Amino acid sequence: MGERDGRLGGRLGGRLGGSSGRGIDERMSVLSGIDAVRTAEVFNLAMAMEHEAGSFYDAAAGMAQDKEMRDIFRKLAIMEEAHRQRFESLGMEALRISEDSDSGDHSVNAFLRSLVWSRSRGENASRSSAEELINSGNMVKVLQRAIENEKEAILVYLGISGSLVNQSAREAVDVVITEEMSHIVILSDMLAALPVTFR
Repeated sequence: MGERDGRLGGRLGGRLGGSSGRGIDERMSVLSGIDAVRTAEVFNLAMAMEHEAGSFYDAAAGMAQDKEMRDIFRKLAIMEEAHRQRFESLGMEALRISEDSDSGDHSVNAFLRSLVWSRSRGENASRSSAEELINSGNMVKVLQRAIENEKEAILVYLGISGSLVNQSAREAVDVVITEEMSHIVILSDMLAALPVTFR
């Protein structure tokens, strides 16, 4: 642990009354690049994206006529829920560290803040659009939207990973990024395998 991490860890321990019984893992709590309030917002964004993705895949499974496709969509939905829980755990560890205002990559700060701001204003429209897409029964468009959703998630999570100073927390987010990348491969293969009549 670096000198700065140790100093912050000591302050955090004092702020928590020096108790380790609360289950706060110092390795997962030292954040930089996002101020305290923004940290909560960013992890809420990540959880919302994973929840929406899981719901989207559940709905896609319901409309899929092919059993193999249904099974894949359901598996993807389960994985997205696991991601949501992972971000929830990381978010719970995010403490209010006021001195981080002068640390980290401020271009990343602005990027993440702009994502939270823009998504919060387009959330209802996005959800409505997804519902209309599922109701249309067009599997090609559903798969294309799913791929775009995964790309957006990767972009957000790369920003989050780049804003975490602790290696353990970064690695936890990077695992999610790798899995989201694998989702794009799976979805692209599904799209390529669709009969010509679906195109």
